Amino acid sequence: VSRTVKPFLRWAGSKRKLLPVLQSHIPVNFNRYFEPFVGSACLFFALRPATAVLGDINAALVETYGTLREHPRLLARKVSSLPTGSRPYYRIRKIDPLTLDPLDRAARFIYLNRNCFNGVYRTNRQGQFNVPLGSKVGSVPSETSFARCARIIRSATLRNCDFEHCLRDAKKRDFVYLD
Repeated sequence: VSRTVKPFLRWAGSKRKLLPVLQSHIPVNFNRYFEPFVGSACLFFALRPATAVLGDINAALVETYGTLREHPRLLARKVSSLPTGSRPYYRIRKIDPLTLDPLDRAARFIYLNRNCFNGVYRTNRQGQFNVPLGSKVGSVPSETSFARCARIIRSATLRNCDFEHCLRDAKKRDFVYLD
């Protein structure tokens, strides 16, 4: 049985297909795991380290991981309840996330991620998510999958910052994955 847990997000540039190669280069023993460009966190979920620091400059992404950690089942249900198709996608994309509570904001983030073109995250100069609906969209993971990811992410400190700040307290024998 594989220890790998599939990420709940899609992410452009994900190294999911390269996991076997990446895993062959990981030290056998390390203290903390650092991933300052977290994206879908596919290597983190594959490794399931005892302690980790996950960071990203994308505040919505980091907030979504925090919400997942606290409310995985509620979040899964909210995302699953959102309607699919072109009209609902563009209606939901148009909602200002600042008008939503954290749970609804995270559900919107995941919904857009699962349904947008190739898992791309892009905003315009006004900070509005502007990726079109994708033709090959990802189905929403199961509630169990959300719960598994939440359990693993509880070992992580989440940081919304640039990569240098994320790595500020990395030490010898820590494993840093920079992608």
